[in-house]
Amino acid sequence: MQSNYTAASEGRKPFQVKTFILISSVVWTILLLLTLSISLYVQKRESLKIALGQARPAYLRDVIYRKWSASHGGTYVETGEDLQPNPYPYKSG
Repeated sequence: MQSNYTAASEGRKPFQVKTFILISSVVWTILLLLTLSISLYVQKRESLKIALGQARPAYLRDVIYRKWSASHGGTYVETGEDLQPNPYPYKSG
């Protein structure tokens, strides 16, 4: 019974398989790295969106309080007809 493979083709076949595996591994690794970099980029962008969404109202609130404080002459505000102290002050203990 004769073999279907010649000596030359047997010598080339493992090289072709090794080359295919090597090329497949490199392509797979590149695809994984590409996917990872895209995921990290999207994660960073979404995190910045969330942070800005929380920072803007906090900043605007601080600006409003500072304007109000400046319009009343600073940190300590005089009481008047339209501005009374809190009747229920915080009591420690």
